[in-house]
Amino acid sequence: MPLAELLEAIASDPELSQLMEDVLDEVFDEVTDKAAEKASKRAQQNSDLQTPHSAQLRLQYRLVSNGDEVGSLETWRSLRHEAGQSNLLLQHRLRIRSEGFFFNYSLDADEKILIAADGLRNYVNAAKEDGESSSIVAGLENGVMKLRVEEDGVKQHKFKQIEYDATSEDAAQIFLASGQAGAVLRVLDLEHAEIDNVSYRRLEDESINLAGQRYQTRALSFESKRRKISGQQWYVAHSSGDVLVREYSQEPGEKNECVLKQWIE
Repeated sequence: MPLAELLEAIASDPELSQLMEDVLDEVFDEVTDKAAEKASKRAQQNSDLQTPHSAQLRLQYRLVSNGDEVGSLETWRSLRHEAGQSNLLLQHRLRIRSEGFFFNYSLDADEKILIAADGLRNYVNAAKEDGESSSIVAGLENGVMKLRVEEDGVKQHKFKQIEYDATSEDAAQIFLASGQAGAVLRVLDLEHAEIDNVSYRRLEDESINLAGQRYQTRALSFESKRRKISGQQWYVAHSSGDVLVREYSQEPGEKNECVLKQWIE
């Protein structure tokens, strides 16, 4: 049968049309899965991310848990100009070492994030927690955020962009940009692959001393009842966007703090 007649026959038969659509979806998902798998392997092989050549800002933080310093976070921020738009590229390098009487804990995590004007576009996380490796690869395509999580097996997740207001990587900045005194955002938590309702509230601007410098900050509080976590964050305006300089959070049994140690431009 000629191709034109075959397509016409499929179009006129609802069952055949649905079957063809299902087949195409399966093929598309298979191609996407293979691409994500390759990206995941690359992320694992290159877990120690290199500093971006065009980095505009480098930040170093110290991490404190229940009063003890347990690790460090290093962040690079750079703007990438593509098709007349400025996209923000973030790279995070997290290192945690905690020793106790009953157990020791270690976490090495490296993230690479691309944020455009309409929100997060790509996210890659390669981690090793207590010797166990895991990875998360996420990408926005045709209004759908697709996540591939590899940890004790592989799981696929899909979220329509209209189902969430922000992601865990840009929610606070989106709230600050809104100018609202308070709001509840539907936040796509990329690490847990779920949508959470997070409450945000603006606090009074505050001038604080960090890393030997005085910063004028915009402050906010946040709370997730689902994850039973709440806290405060302080941000400084920069050409690359709002930059976190301090965060305090608490959850059952833990009080954590992330404090700027060095600001390098």
